Amino acid sequence: MRYDSIVKNGYYLEGELAAVRKEVAININKKINVLELGCGTGLLAENLNLEFKNIVGVDISQNMLSVAHHKQIYESLVCSDSIDFLSNNNKKFDLIFSCSMIQYFSEKQLMLLFELVNNTLKNTKSKFIFSFDIGNKNCINNKLFFEYTIDSMEKITRKYFKSLKIQKLDFGRIEHKKVVQCGLVICQKK
Repeated sequence: MRYDSIVKNGYYLEGELAAVRKEVAININKKINVLELGCGTGLLAENLNLEFKNIVGVDISQNMLSVAHHKQIYESLVCSDSIDFLSNNNKKFDLIFSCSMIQYFSEKQLMLLFELVNNTLKNTKSKFIFSFDIGNKNCINNKLFFEYTIDSMEKITRKYFKSLKIQKLDFGRIEHKKVVQCGLVICQKK
């Protein structure tokens, strides 16, 4: 699939995907309910090498979900916008994670997403782990993705979560032969 080759050529597996995978691997076990927002073709979950299937995957693209389905790594897959899914979901999750999805959200949409994620986390020990694109200011870049400064992401995140860790990654990914700076956030339900 074209997406998988873009990810491979962009070194996601060495950059932001590796950083999110590492943190998810530390926090996941077979006794918890897990949700991946923007799961795409299942690259992140596939790279966790889990022997159990307790992850619900959500993505807006049915084509990507078809690829993820064939990998047989999810408990279930849902074709939906993340905000719509979270708005209509009654299940609570111990761990929610996302890689390379936040850049599709304006600040207003991001605040709604964070409110819904916080409401969907099971308890105050439950975590949300995600990556985001870093820019010098909050803006839309030339690829029409939203970039956030570390300070602004921390400020937005603290409104909805107990923030545990926000950091700039040493390497995010490559797009159009340019390095994209990425950040990683690990936070807990308020």
